[in-house]
Amino acid sequence: MKLSVKLAILFTAAFITDLAVLLCFYLSIIKDGSDISVNEINTLLTVQIVTTLVLFAVIAFVLNKIILKPVKSLTDELAENADTPFFKDDGGFEDIRRGIEEYSDALHNEKQKQSRIIASISHDIKTPLTSVIGYAEMLQKPDISEERREKYSKIIHSKAHKIRNMINEFDDYLSGELGKHPNMQTLNVRKTCEEFTLSLREQFPADKLNIDLLCTSDGYISADPDRLYRVFMNAVSNSISHGQRQTLNFHIAVTQENGEFVFVLTDDGVGVTQEQLKCVFEPMYTSDQSRSVAGLGLAICKEIISSFNGEIYAKSEKDKYFSLVFKLPVCKDTE
Repeated sequence: MKLSVKLAILFTAAFITDLAVLLCFYLSIIKDGSDISVNEINTLLTVQIVTTLVLFAVIAFVLNKIILKPVKSLTDELAENADTPFFKDDGGFEDIRRGIEEYSDALHNEKQKQSRIIASISHDIKTPLTSVIGYAEMLQKPDISEERREKYSKIIHSKAHKIRNMINEFDDYLSGELGKHPNMQTLNVRKTCEEFTLSLREQFPADKLNIDLLCTSDGYISADPDRLYRVFMNAVSNSISHGQRQTLNFHIAVTQENGEFVFVLTDDGVGVTQEQLKCVFEPMYTSDQSRSVAGLGLAICKEIISSFNGEIYAKSEKDKYFSLVFKLPVCKDTE
């Protein structure tokens, strides 16, 4: 019920009550045979009615000034914003409540994810760091042979690089800069893949990684060459870390389909299960049993490809292969 209607009812009730009291008073005077004149009673009744009306006018003015105008102003404002979710009558406030709860849950999940990342980084650094300390202590022995000294030095160097790479990945991921401000260039796909393959072969010995390339297209893509190379490097590093083969075969295949270049980077390692496959792009994801999919490499790949307006996913069959697949739009030759 509107406030103005409530005030009208209240005034009417008060006026009728006041009038009834006066009539009762008038009847009691007549019944008692008082010598008060009818004119005096009429005057008293008139004064009472006028007083009541004046009092109501004052109260109405005050209520209008203090309550009714602000309420009307608020009502008009609500009417103007009736199309916004906040003011709709279809559960807008309930939507806001749910939104706050979802935001709170998202913050909690993000905190858990960051804690998981830090815990996993700590775990993964401890293993090579322990090796570095152990081999460094062995190098301090006075009777160590030159052959062992060289061997231990190479191991320390390798483990130190692994630690550095993990820390660099961690810094890159937390900085959030991988998907921002890419240095986009028009790249010839075949030439770019040949250069990447040659660089990868130079960095990884042939007895550890055998890389082959199948790409005959001379089409073009738009991408940041340094970050695209990072995707190739992370894919190879991921395969070496989790392939569990003494010599790993790594195949790069590039085809053109429906206005897109499809890059398929495949190793012949142990692969992952279908359940693990759903989580390989999650930062620092790992199974509790084997830690076979740990790291930030694939999460970084996803951010980079997304910044190129591309699509990325993975395929795998346990004990047979693991493939990283990404698609980039074809662009015209600007030369």
